[in-house]
Amino acid sequence: RYNEICARLKDLKQQLTVHSLKQIPKELNIDRLFNVDLDESIGEDAGLDLDEGDVPPAWLADDATWEGIKAVQLFDRTGEEIL
Repeated sequence: RYNEICARLKDLKQQLTVHSLKQIPKELNIDRLFNVDLDESIGEDAGLDLDEGDVPPAWLADDATWEGIKAVQLFDRTGEEIL
């Protein structure tokens, strides 16, 4: 059902009936749903509540920020494993 909604939102955006700044969430790979890693989009907040003219947050719009967040998470998990 989730993937169906994502596909419908993508179609609506292509028809320009959805705000142009809205980001459509990625569909989930059902085969990998319970084998989540740091690159999985399951926890992604796609910012669907942005209004016209709103600037999306850096963690959502800036790839370098997103990569930095993932690096910090990986570093934190590594530190937990050492302890």
